[in-house]
Amino acid sequence: MGQRINTIMQVCFFAISGVLEIGEAIADLQRLCDFAPTAERQALLGGAYKRRALINRFSELGLRWLGECAAHYREADRLSSRDGKPVASHVIQWLSAQALQ
Repeated sequence: MGQRINTIMQVCFFAISGVLEIGEAIADLQRLCDFAPTAERQALLGGAYKRRALINRFSELGLRWLGECAAHYREADRLSSRDGKPVASHVIQWLSAQALQ
């Protein structure tokens, strides 16, 4: 599994721990982005939707979350490029999520 083990373990943690529902975490991040958007916050939202898509990977809902993931990584790329500090991983994640849809 290599580097993917961290992502898989995070999904498992959120799914079974009950510490914080992923939907609640996404809502909190979205409110933060609405208040003061940054590339980093958009990337965090993209990552949260990516994990949600992994949990629902065999359903239409998983495709919906991939769309949200792509949109937030795209916005992260736009914001970081606007600030003159483009981040390659934002583009890679955005295009990967788009390709999987």
